[in-house]
Amino acid sequence: MECVVRTRIEQAVPYIVQEIKNNSYFFKRKQALDRERADVLLKNFYSYPLDRPFLDRVLSEAKVSGIDQSAAFQLVSNEDKTKLIVFFSKEVSKSTMKTKDEQGTRDILEVVRLTDKVRKRGNSLPYFLNYSFVCAKGNKTWKCKRGVQHIFKSKSLEIAKKAYFTNSLGESSFFKENTSDIDPSFWSRVGNFASKNN
Repeated sequence: MECVVRTRIEQAVPYIVQEIKNNSYFFKRKQALDRERADVLLKNFYSYPLDRPFLDRVLSEAKVSGIDQSAAFQLVSNEDKTKLIVFFSKEVSKSTMKTKDEQGTRDILEVVRLTDKVRKRGNSLPYFLNYSFVCAKGNKTWKCKRGVQHIFKSKSLEIAKKAYFTNSLGESSFFKENTSDIDPSFWSRVGNFASKNN
């Protein structure tokens, strides 16, 4: 009897959580804010072409190796282009999730964000490896640090890129708290590692 009750409760939990989300003011406000921020990011940053010659120069000066530079799809920089965040995305096999990253230095973190429509397609969807570098110019040269890697299951590379780009910046301190206004002090908190011993 106890097993039957536990099974019924486990089956009901997702519906209860969804019902709470559907009726929660705070959850609805967060969803609306996430959409507003995504709109700002896609319109004002994502839609612009990647400055690949500039990016290649930065990665070369920073001596970044062991990455697929062709997977870079966007960068966001401060006004004087001395600090930037570079975003990468590429399709990978499922076995990649069980290995180290391309440089062999960090385990890959799996983050699968799926809509209900996507969830129904299940295992037929491809996996996409997403990661970023924060780069900053010190007194003499560029330095870059790699961020945590994420895996998305998605219908396409373009959807994975947009999801990673908007989630990464939308959930960071890129925006002022609880608004879709860009925080002008964001860049003062990014890339400060470059000024050390440089």
